[in-house]
Amino acid sequence: MRLAAGIPAERIAEAMKFTTKMVFQTERSEQRRTISLEQLGRMARALECDLVYGLAPWHRSLEDRAMERDVHQQDKEHQQHDHACDHESEEAYAAAELGLRRPRSEPRRD
Repeated sequence: MRLAAGIPAERIAEAMKFTTKMVFQTERSEQRRTISLEQLGRMARALECDLVYGLAPWHRSLEDRAMERDVHQQDKEHQQHDHACDHESEEAYAAAELGLRRPRSEPRRD
């Protein structure tokens, strides 16, 4: 990046409070992909640039993944609610058969 911008190593070293040797070492660590985000950020600032760090999904967008997760969560909540309602109905009918109380769905006969 520095070379493409035509900025001398001495200028970067001054901005980073590095020696020129340290600038070259940092550039080598970038080429080897061993540079830390902190070092990369400092280098970007010295080049008067912003460091933009991001992830790009291979298949679906992150928005699609989030929507899928929300739909899955809603389905799970509906299933739990339906199960609770089924269990409540079973208890009501069992109690009605034993004469303890009438099921909610049966109209009152007075």
